[in-house]
Amino acid sequence: MARDISVPKAKGGLRKLASCVGQYKAASIWTSVLVALEVLFEVFIPIIMAQIVDVGMAEVKRNLFSVCASET
Repeated sequence: MARDISVPKAKGGLRKLASCVGQYKAASIWTSVLVALEVLFEVFIPIIMAQIVDVGMAEVKRNLFSVCASET
């Protein structure tokens, strides 16, 4: 026999949460903003590192070619 398990819908959940936060309202807002910034940085760091490596490798190849060409 399957039992019907229903989950009650929360009405005004955000308001209820905001009323519980009380004196920590500013800290909770800052926490949300800083977590969002951290996520953005975590996304952009690999992209920036890939660009650094690509530019660095191009420079190394150029220098290596000029050194090898001057030796012959």
